[in-house]
Formats: sequence, C-alpha cells, structure tokens
Amino acid sequence: MICATEAAALPMAVETAYRGIAALGDVSGRTVLVSGAGTTIGFAAAQIAVRLGARVIASAGKTYTDALRDGGAEVVAYGEGLGERVTTLAGGPVDLVFDSAPAGAMPELLTAVTDPAHIVTVTDFAALQNLGVRGTAMNLRYDVLGEYAALAAQGGFTIPIAATYPLENWREPLAVSRSGQARGKHLLIP
Repeated sequence: MICATEAAALPMAVETAYRGIAALGDVSGRTVLVSGAGTTIGFAAAQIAVRLGARVIASAGKTYTDALRDGGAEVVAYGEGLGERVTTLAGGPVDLVFDSAPAGAMPELLTAVTDPAHIVTVTDFAALQNLGVRGTAMNLRYDVLGEYAALAAQGGFTIPIAATYPLENWREPLAVSRSGQARGKHLLIP
C-alpha cells in the first residue's frame, strides 16, 4: 500500500514527467533517452516511457541505477561523454530525449539525436530559446495522477523518498534541496 509520504511526493513529479513524455509524441517502439533519470521527475519519466512501450536509456548516477534497471531501463552514467555512451548503447542516435537534468547537459544531448526538435526539456530554458529544443505546454495533466497513484499503491510505480522531516525542521530539507544532492524527495510532515 502507498504511504502518505509517497502519496505526497507523487503529484508534481508524475505530472511533469507525464506531460514531458506526452510532448515527445508516441514513444511506443522508439528509443527514448531520459536525461536526469536520477531526479524524481526523470525517475518517473523513465517508468512512464517504459510503461508506454519505449526502449528507455536513462542517464543517472549510482544512487538509482539498480532501481532504474529493475524498472526496465538501460542505464548510462551522466556527465561528459554522455552523448557517445548513449549512441554506442543505442547503436546510433536515439529517437527522442526527455531532459530533466540540471541545465548544462544539453550539449551532450544534442549529440545523441539527429534533430534538436527531438528533445523535450523541463529544465534547460535557455535551450528552448537558443537551440531549437522543445518544452511542454503548461496544460497541467491532473487526470493522470489517479492512474499512477493506483499503480504506486500496487507496487507498480515509485517515487524515491530520501527523507521525511517534522514541519518545524523545514530548513533542513531546504538546505539539502539547494545543495543539489537531494537524492529523492524530502518531505515535510505535520
């Protein structure tokens, strides 16, 4: 059964991930790179794309590599050389890219596709203006939340919860979030 902390973490990550994967178009039977799969949005996007029938290559660090592989994704390390690692694994350019990595990964992502328009980003807003990649419409998709909450309750979908904190200790998760080392959702509980 899904716990209250998981239920609280689910909506934003799932909605953003779902909207991003939907912006890519039909992913079934296509190779999709999820850049930033170690973020909660990217982790959710990898699961969604696998569920929709894509071959998923996920860039992530060691924290979630096993969980991503268990969920059906092939995992490569992020960072310098990402584009080459991805195209080697894929046997050429990938069909589509969903980017939830911190800004700065775009030069590598552009080497993994044949056209910048095959990339949808939810984090690199400069690339939207300067490089021809796409973003998502701000039409929020609350209709998908029930489906993914039910999957989570059945153990078929997860969002990493790194830690929970009493509400009065709100500064602690804020500091962790700002450090760039959150490693999952940090939740405040009453």
